[in-house]
Amino acid sequence: MDNNLYAMMVSGDSMASGGIRNGDVLVVDRARDAHDGDAVIAVLDGELAIKRLRHINGRMLLHADNPQYPDYVPADGSPAEIWGVVTGIFHDCNAG
Repeated sequence: MDNNLYAMMVSGDSMASGGIRNGDVLVVDRARDAHDGDAVIAVLDGELAIKRLRHINGRMLLHADNPQYPDYVPADGSPAEIWGVVTGIFHDCNAG
């Protein structure tokens, strides 16, 4: 059994344009290395958030796949903690 895999239910719509919607269940791998373009679970201000990892001009940026939400750019010297990489999505069949 792999103790690095977790299931997490999505709450919110910050990744809706990327196909991750409110009520979906994500498979998250804590052992996998995060790469540019991956959907990741990040620790932002002490809470878990789903964002798209981007590297632009040598800097890390966490992008929301919904234009209503701002990108998160960690301050110099304080990179965001990547908690895990999303490896699977189970869509909520009851979502409208």
